[in-house]
Amino acid sequence: MAIASVAGRELLGAMLPDTRGYYVLTILIVYGVAIYVGFHLQESLTFARVPAARRRASAVAFCAVVTFVGFLTAGLAYVLRYPFGFDELFRPYGGAASYALATLITSVVSYGLSARFVFVQHV
Repeated sequence: MAIASVAGRELLGAMLPDTRGYYVLTILIVYGVAIYVGFHLQESLTFARVPAARRRASAVAFCAVVTFVGFLTAGLAYVLRYPFGFDELFRPYGGAASYALATLITSVVSYGLSARFVFVQHV
């Protein structure tokens, strides 16, 4: 899903002006679409082990986690691309490299937050 997300961001980015604002906007759009598609593709696996009584709370926690991580990913990609100079280092793929690395880094955060808040084991 991450590779498709980066490719989708590049495709959407090619249709819009290459500005900082559009860069962040395209990341948020593509990230949201990727999460939605990924969730629905694996919904039966993702929440299968969550007790029925906790599914709604888990779904709300999941939405909160992915929203937070989406903004974190966009912010980190922005910092990597502009202040850290990925545009210059990886020209013409600075935007893609920034988003790909940000996605990898924040996936660790997403995993940790999901384990802590979404898939909580109640005894």
